[in-house]
Amino acid sequence: MNKPKAIIISLSLAFLAFLFAYSYMTDIKEYYLGAITPISVVVAVKDIPEGTRLDESHVGINDIPRSAVQPGACVGDISEIIGRLVLIPVLKGTQILETMYLLPKNEGISSKIPPDMRAVSIPAKEVSCASGLIQPGEYVDIAVNVQTAKKSQQQMPVGMGGGVIESIVSIVPLQNVQVLSINRISSRLDLLKNLNFGNVPGIGTLMSGKGNRQKNYEAVSTITLCLNLQDALKVVQAQAIGTVYAILRSRWDKGEVVPINSLFPHQWGVPRGPIVPPVIE
Repeated sequence: MNKPKAIIISLSLAFLAFLFAYSYMTDIKEYYLGAITPISVVVAVKDIPEGTRLDESHVGINDIPRSAVQPGACVGDISEIIGRLVLIPVLKGTQILETMYLLPKNEGISSKIPPDMRAVSIPAKEVSCASGLIQPGEYVDIAVNVQTAKKSQQQMPVGMGGGVIESIVSIVPLQNVQVLSINRISSRLDLLKNLNFGNVPGIGTLMSGKGNRQKNYEAVSTITLCLNLQDALKVVQAQAIGTVYAILRSRWDKGEVVPINSLFPHQWGVPRGPIVPPVIE
């Protein structure tokens, strides 16, 4: 090997060694710079007892080196955890982790009830809830059928000691009522997941587009409504004296509440006189 060629090979090897060394030093630099780069992490500014619902007075932001940030720590804006329910006691200065509080999907329906409102459930059948088509978040009108009977010249509900059914009156005591949940499902996303995976067998079938495959969905047994306390009592009383129906409103209406008169059968063509209830076999 002549001398010029040896020099060229040596310089090439030296250049390659320089490149490897430079790349290694760059990686080391980025690693250590990244480790000490401050990250904004949500921490407790005071001791937080178990069961506390977080607000701005409980948490704050601290800049912590990236290497000291714990897995699952809440970083950035504190607004994402405001209102969350703490599962364990948290000491002052502790980083707030996702495992320390309930996620919205696991908090239950109480977190979806606005202040000064109540949740009340009504039993439901396919015939009394728009064939199971009502979904969480939609709005319904509440109607009640009350059967009346004559006893001692006084009108009395049949279920309250009356005798032969004298008449039936239909009343709409509430309008534009929000549906919080259907059975235990409180969001449309959860409802779609249950339908798509066929997790809830029950009334009817859902037809898919491929191969006419059928998937069952859950029988609607309860509808939970969002009401103020006075209206909640109306629903409770309506269940005691008659049959309650949920009438689905259009998604496009403006939520207007209009006066609705009570309806008697003779007003739409049923002859007056005692009513014979249908025989259910």
